[in-house]
Amino acid sequence: MPTQSKRKRILPVFLAVLFVIAVTVATVYAYLKTSTPAVENTFSAAQDPEATITESFDPNTEKKNVAVKVGDTGYSVYVRAVIVVTWKNAENGDVLAIKPVAGTDYEISLNDSEWFEKDGFYYHKAAVESGDSTAVLINSCAPIDGKTPAGYGLNVEIVAQTIQAAGKTDAGDIPAVTKAWKVKVDSNGKLTKE
Repeated sequence: MPTQSKRKRILPVFLAVLFVIAVTVATVYAYLKTSTPAVENTFSAAQDPEATITESFDPNTEKKNVAVKVGDTGYSVYVRAVIVVTWKNAENGDVLAIKPVAGTDYEISLNDSEWFEKDGFYYHKAAVESGDSTAVLINSCAPIDGKTPAGYGLNVEIVAQTIQAAGKTDAGDIPAVTKAWKVKVDSNGKLTKE
């Protein structure tokens, strides 16, 4: 059994060894932290090719046959769009703060058989194959005579979004389009409001 004096001699040696180990670990950590170059995040989200708008347009009368052409994604997608109608100055691009009103300032004819409206978005019912176009969304849109403010013209823009038609949520319980856009997919694969 070690005597009291041997214990007193071992304790300072043990503490000295612990101190050396602690200083060594701290020094190595500090060196690695300051000398290791930072690593940048190299991940990037996949981007679907952009959807484009196809149309027939006569600048003096009306916009016709407006549809959405989807990019070459390699898979079918669902499409939704927003129609933004404004009065725009052709010379300087200024937009008038007063919004044109359908039926009062302009007439618009929509394709209700292949599109439906929900919460300000127009949804194409059927999925669209890669590189193809939707059915026509706007049959025609034209200002009503005498309603256009001086110096301005009717400006109709369509902003479209796509989402992959196949696929479920991470939990695998509902289609991804239902979670993202809050619309349903029927038994024929077509979008519905409810």
